[in-house]
Amino acid sequence: MIDRTPLAEPQDNALITQQQIEINADGAIEVELKSCSSGTTEADERSFYAEYSPTESREILEEIIDGVSPGARLLENTYSDPFDFKKEFTDYLKCYAPNYCKKAGDILIFQVPMIGTICSGTGKEERRYPILYRSKSYEKDEVEFNIPEGYEVYHLPEPIEIKTPYFEYHSSYKKEGEKVLYQGEFIMNVVKIPPEKYPDYCKFCQRMEKSCKRYVLFREK
Repeated sequence: MIDRTPLAEPQDNALITQQQIEINADGAIEVELKSCSSGTTEADERSFYAEYSPTESREILEEIIDGVSPGARLLENTYSDPFDFKKEFTDYLKCYAPNYCKKAGDILIFQVPMIGTICSGTGKEERRYPILYRSKSYEKDEVEFNIPEGYEVYHLPEPIEIKTPYFEYHSSYKKEGEKVLYQGEFIMNVVKIPPEKYPDYCKFCQRMEKSCKRYVLFREK
């Protein structure tokens, strides 16, 4: 009898992302993003920078940044040596997005960019075969952003907690002085979604994905 190799725990395949965001009163934002990873997630990060030249990887990142906000520019991108496996792999980027926040009267509308995760394989109404993931996984987003000059916090989204047989997701916003802190955590606990569980899984995924698109509202003083 052959023993099965146990699956790694979610935290063994992790992606930890930290963002510092400066919001200007005119609606522009400047973002500094740092990430570190482990397990299969780290392998994917290393593979990306190993496969593409610095010019090619920058062009791909510029397209991603522009997709987040049309007209956004990648200012800087640095990363660890993808072939140095003795050191933790880290990635850093800095970008600027003009006109990112929207204005409605005396309200400035802001949505935290580049947070959350998407449940892959959920694009169909129904499935005949199971969704199979390579591994369990863990993602954590930590974001700090300022209250724009001349504004005060008018609305912060309520905390979200989703616990399912498939994954767990938590997110919260908290005002601390002249800053707002966001934290989101996603834990994928299974690697297989059977067809009969697919509708239920999609429902929870949609709720999670929708929660990542909520708005922070600032009001002019």
